[in-house]
Amino acid sequence: MNPPTEPSKSEPIFVESTEEPIEKIRKLHGFLLLKVGEVELPGQLERVTIENKGLNSVEASDLDYFTNLKYADLGENELEMSVLSGLANLRELRLNCNCITSLGDCSGFTKLEVLDLSYNNLADQIQSAIISLATIPNLSNLDLSGNAIQSLPEEMHRLRKVQVLNLASNLLHDHAEVKRLASMSRLRELNLENNLLRQFPSSDEASDDFAHLEWVNLARNQIEDEQAIAALIFFRFLTCVVLFGNPMTEEPKAVQTCLTFTLPHSHLDTDPCIPDRSTRTT
Repeated sequence: MNPPTEPSKSEPIFVESTEEPIEKIRKLHGFLLLKVGEVELPGQLERVTIENKGLNSVEASDLDYFTNLKYADLGENELEMSVLSGLANLRELRLNCNCITSLGDCSGFTKLEVLDLSYNNLADQIQSAIISLATIPNLSNLDLSGNAIQSLPEEMHRLRKVQVLNLASNLLHDHAEVKRLASMSRLRELNLENNLLRQFPSSDEASDDFAHLEWVNLARNQIEDEQAIAALIFFRFLTCVVLFGNPMTEEPKAVQTCLTFTLPHSHLDTDPCIPDRSTRTT
């Protein structure tokens, strides 16, 4: 590829390593980013989406030049997260469906705020994954849905700045595991839809558990009655509880009457058509 103008010494020239179409390229490198982003220079690229292209390696030295890249959607590839740390100014990174089993060193993502790791294979290494994620200083929105997670590590409290956490479509069944989320001091939105939970962990008025929780999705679990979610009455900032698809919602009018009385400032959603707030983009 010939550059449109004579580059300065500070501007890299990325060499196209193949004449094959983009669909055949398996390495993420500078030329591919420029081509997909339809820009001439790395500093012009701010957003890029390269999904389902079979990418499985990265030309790490190329990434350093993309200093203005804020958003990258690399879903449905085979990339490891740690090899992308050269994109130091990323605010949002989507790596859903990348067959990721471990995370490695994440400390280079100093400006990352939104991270989608949904539908990967982190269950066996979830403790080390959480420890790695805790090194991302500005992480506020984390999606770990669809990772077949059965248990949560005690280190969940290290995710000090996470405000939105999506754990939908996992295999959580013990409410004691969910209790480990209670000490996440800034957690506002929690999605536990489509797990195997029979109740929400107990709490009391004097506790600081889930101190800032505003929204919780417990849809499509195995909750049978209001006693199983009685702890929710102690969360003073809670405004919305999503419960459709549970045994207790088979008679929604009766449930609505009960919980409107006990949760006067909250909203009970038994409608399966409500949007999932924890998966919204920024």
